[in-house]
Amino acid sequence: MRPWTAATALALAAATVQAQTTPSEPPKLPPILQGVDLDKPAQVAFAEWPAAPYIERLYPTPWSPATFERARLFGQPIMLYLGVPWSAPARKMLRESFSDATVLRELNAKYITVVVSADRRPDVRERYQTGSWPVISLLLSNGMPMLTQNNPQKVALPINFGYTSPENTRLLLSEGRIYFEKWAGLLGGVADIYKDRLRVDPPEAAALEPSASDSLARWLVGNADARLGGFGAAPKYVLPWLAEYASLRDDRGRADLAPIARRTLVQLVASPMWDDAEGGVRRLAAAPDWGEIQREKMLTGNAELLRDLVFALRREPSPELRGAVEGIARFLTQRLARPSGGGFRNAAFPDENGTLQVDPLVLSGPNALAGAALLRAGALLGDPALEKAGREAVELVLAKAYAAGRGVGHVVEPNPEQHRFLVSQADCAFGLVDAYESTGDVRYLDAAASLAEFVTANMFQGSEVAARDFLPIEPTAGLLSSPRWPMPDNVLLARTMTRLAIHGRGDVWRPRASGLVGAFGRDPSAYYTRGIDVGVALEELGRDPLVVTIDGDPSDPATRALRRAALNLRPAWVVVRNGKPDAPPAASIARGSGQGRRVTDPAALARAAEESR
Repeated sequence: MRPWTAATALALAAATVQAQTTPSEPPKLPPILQGVDLDKPAQVAFAEWPAAPYIERLYPTPWSPATFERARLFGQPIMLYLGVPWSAPARKMLRESFSDATVLRELNAKYITVVVSADRRPDVRERYQTGSWPVISLLLSNGMPMLTQNNPQKVALPINFGYTSPENTRLLLSEGRIYFEKWAGLLGGVADIYKDRLRVDPPEAAALEPSASDSLARWLVGNADARLGGFGAAPKYVLPWLAEYASLRDDRGRADLAPIARRTLVQLVASPMWDDAEGGVRRLAAAPDWGEIQREKMLTGNAELLRDLVFALRREPSPELRGAVEGIARFLTQRLARPSGGGFRNAAFPDENGTLQVDPLVLSGPNALAGAALLRAGALLGDPALEKAGREAVELVLAKAYAAGRGVGHVVEPNPEQHRFLVSQADCAFGLVDAYESTGDVRYLDAAASLAEFVTANMFQGSEVAARDFLPIEPTAGLLSSPRWPMPDNVLLARTMTRLAIHGRGDVWRPRASGLVGAFGRDPSAYYTRGIDVGVALEELGRDPLVVTIDGDPSDPATRALRRAALNLRPAWVVVRNGKPDAPPAASIARGSGQGRRVTDPAALARAAEESR
């Protein structure tokens, strides 16, 4: 009898191929079988198969139910790689350790590899991040962390590591697999205990406490760096809403934060965090003197700083701060701009050769906020090109991410996903309502209201008083089954709701906004500098805004001139809304719902605002 060779084993499959070819044409084998000697017995032919190129490469799988089911069926642990393309250590880890043949052999033989972009999946980032990039976490088959007491604290903690050499990576993977095989049964129960330890209680309903803003301001004043600006020693980074918060307090006679906010902005744009050559602000400074810069420049941070600079310049002119507004606008429109169609990409960063690269990821929330900030910057500088760029970014979100009644997708491109995250809904809703005030385009107001309604209907569970951070669209795994109620996103949504009430979109919105802010606002200083988010919301809910109602066709140049003047009024708490579109261009300005004073000259608007205070 002829020996059973590899060629014999493939005969049936080859017959199908031969039936579709000419008799003289040899069967074509798939590339994965190249190098296999089909004349040898199968045991010999496949003894060293698959070839190195197939076992010495990375096989990333997504965070998905199918991946965790596969891990369960095969009894395999999971290696989670959580990273971002703009991080130098994360790129180095991929370039070195996860390109090393011995590491990849160890990984592919003993783990299922899950690769997650932290920017695309904020839900995974929130639960598995460690404070640096990348995060390498060894997980059980169900996505729960493998735990060990082999740490200085001698308590059960996840097995995580960041950038490390190929040799150390291989050792950690090998030891992790041995640990998994020895203690798999016990580790599952310990992981459940760890999950309970991490459990976060939902925010509780509480009455709105406007005085909490004063206690937050005292904390900020007490922790301000009087010499270098900012708060505390280090790190230092963009603090969203700081100048706006200080201006809101100053308008009601509380000038405690105004000089601190001003000094912080001046110091920041004079520090190494600021890019003199290209414009824009870098991600953070790790040293107290604004040194040890992390050089990535993010769309989010630059959009936040741009808005705050505009609010600072509404109070008092400054050549330095005006130059920073122009520099951020230049960076956004020249470096981060998508090649066509408007909108902005996620980040710019220097590669290993010092060449500036751009992360092509386009996210909905940062684009909505950047678009709204550029509309305000264009009105401040009298620059129609910036207004156009801002509007195009908002239009991109409306066209490619938003669906009426279904919320807004997190990723615009590439490869949009169906996930619905609270951060996206909150950022887009606020950016859209702000863009409505800058343009008078009622579509933006409609979309903002739709997003607020979507969150209210879908992201509050039972009697909870705050929205959860994501809407499940598939079975959750690992720590994703532990709910989170992020303060910044809930409070920003509340600020949108406050504006929806003022714009006449329903009496229900103001009590909802008060409920959200009350749930987080008893002690804003507990959030440290992020408490500024709560402080701004408290100030807005605590007093009526100056409401400017603009009559006239929003596209009429005279109407646009009145709107620009309204956007640049000195008071911080100003809401601009549409009046009668078929009436002659005019502006009516009043405090809250009071009777407004009517003006037709943009230059007279500032005087009318002072008289209405």
